[in-house]
Amino acid sequence: MKWRRESNKLPWDSVKFDRRLLTVMTGLTSFAILIMIIAVGTDYWIVLTIPGGAWRNSTQMFVTGTISGLWRICRKEVDNFKNPTTSRESCEYHKLFPTMKEVNRDPEVDKIIIDYSRTETAFAVISLLIMLVGNGFALYTFKEHRYMFKRLTAFTHFVVAALVLVVLEVLINSIHYEESNLPARHPERAYHSFGFSFAFGWIVFIIYVSAGIAFLFASRKRKGDQVQTEIDPTSQIKDDEAINLGRV
Repeated sequence: MKWRRESNKLPWDSVKFDRRLLTVMTGLTSFAILIMIIAVGTDYWIVLTIPGGAWRNSTQMFVTGTISGLWRICRKEVDNFKNPTTSRESCEYHKLFPTMKEVNRDPEVDKIIIDYSRTETAFAVISLLIMLVGNGFALYTFKEHRYMFKRLTAFTHFVVAALVLVVLEVLINSIHYEESNLPARHPERAYHSFGFSFAFGWIVFIIYVSAGIAFLFASRKRKGDQVQTEIDPTSQIKDDEAINLGRV
């Protein structure tokens, strides 16, 4: 018996390491949910600076810069015709389902950029929902140690990472499209940078890729005398090994 306990010490240490790893990763994914909520709800995805300003007919003022997120755009406008010069900030929500009349009347949008906006918001919301589901799976693996649940959690985390990556890439492509096709939204002399909301998106992506790898690593099968059960290191029942219940 003493020899058996010593032979199982190393595998049991591996099990404990996996538990700690998954605990850390589940904590990180919980943190990622929080910062993703902040990212989706804030406007600092794209920061546009317009040197000298750009005239906007609808307000009769010069736009010197904008900040935009998934849901709305905020503009900093100045009125050079008044003495002293006055400035203001105004925000408006993106129209995700405008009529064709509204699209044709607004020089800052077209059907393609609206499709970009719809894709960004849809994938962001879906990713948040799957994040919650994935964390539920992750918490369940601490109760049920079978490898299949860890692999399911890993798959869910990879799906979240893919969805977040789609949001980021679509946003980048929308900026390039605006530069080439919508001078009213992105004047020729303007330049853009990415804000903290965009950075949060990349942090979420990295966390979920790492968590997916961790759960996939921890889901490796343990059979026979190579490892004791994850529930009790002194038990004779092996994880992932079939159990014949017989007749009672």
